[in-house]
Amino acid sequence: MFDIFKSKDKELYSYLDIVRAGSSKLQLHKFAIEKSIDMIAKAVAKSEIKFLNMTKDESSEIYYRLNVRPNHNETGTDFWYEVVKKLLTENECLICRASSNFYRVEGYTCNDKVMSDKTYTGVTITDGRDSTALDMPISASDMIVLNSKNNKVKKYLENVIGIYDKTLNALHMATKIANTPKYKLKIEGSLTIKEAPEREGEAPKILTSAQYKDRVAKTLDSEDLSVLLLGSGIDLESLKTETGVSNTEDIVKMAKEIFTMAAMAFDIPLLVYQGNITEKSDASNEFITYAVSPIVEIINDALNAKLVGEKDYLAGERIKIDTTHFKYIDVLDASAGMDKLRSLGFNFDEIREIVGYDALNTDFSTERVITKNYTNELGGNTPPKNNEGGGEE
Repeated sequence: MFDIFKSKDKELYSYLDIVRAGSSKLQLHKFAIEKSIDMIAKAVAKSEIKFLNMTKDESSEIYYRLNVRPNHNETGTDFWYEVVKKLLTENECLICRASSNFYRVEGYTCNDKVMSDKTYTGVTITDGRDSTALDMPISASDMIVLNSKNNKVKKYLENVIGIYDKTLNALHMATKIANTPKYKLKIEGSLTIKEAPEREGEAPKILTSAQYKDRVAKTLDSEDLSVLLLGSGIDLESLKTETGVSNTEDIVKMAKEIFTMAAMAFDIPLLVYQGNITEKSDASNEFITYAVSPIVEIINDALNAKLVGEKDYLAGERIKIDTTHFKYIDVLDASAGMDKLRSLGFNFDEIREIVGYDALNTDFSTERVITKNYTNELGGNTPPKNNEGGGEE
């Protein structure tokens, strides 16, 4: 056929089959990327941003903005979901603080200062639906910069782009082949083809099959073609470009490989990615540790640097994303562990917050009680000196 090529391993593939396989791959890769980003973004968006060792007056407004309503038109969940999504796909996301509101930055120009704070101009911010350009420079103190250096994600996305380019090339070739007329010319083996002489009295010219084929092809290619005369024993048949649906790759196997690649690129445990989590599995904890925590730490550092500052940070003030609420905790199953925490000095409010309940903020709930004696006081747990061997005390 006219629409096939031979690969290095001498297998024949149809261009249209490559398009079909490439399209399937693209759809699976797109789904795998969206699923990976969605899992991490939802985990961060579901978490609570807490303020540690700060007075209520200092933290209440910023707490509300970061957790509930970053700007006039977005909820905290939507805002942080889009922040993480942009950070994972572009390895960078900037958050602009304007008039006590927080907005994601779509475009900006930054100077090249290294030894001092940078200044941002031409800043375009978005509320998730609409965008607007700011007509004033933004200082570094009002710009929260998030940067991710996950090269695995970058390489994975480049691989998807490579598949996209290959699919487009195959589609172009398949379209070109499908739109090019093709004919089959049959000439009897014993037939002698003669060409009429150009001048009267000259002997007719004998043509070979190849010469006659070239003459026919030239005639078929002519724009003013109306009638093509064929002699006895010569047959010209129009061919249609057809390609069957060939199973170049098993879709199930391909999906499994692509999902495995995506999970590895985003550091998501495969059991979590595939949803095969058992009761005894630590996959959820591994998901938080390897996939979510690195993103959380990037956000923690940026928020502390710009919203807390060096002086207050060194004094013990902190902004921290609490991911403990991501995993559902059954209080009955965790009761033994909760009792252990209580005996180690955790107060009742801290334990309630760990399992997702609100703090009571009472004298009883904030009191710390240690029911195990782990101290090393005189007469306590210090072992007696071993004087065996005859040494003096």
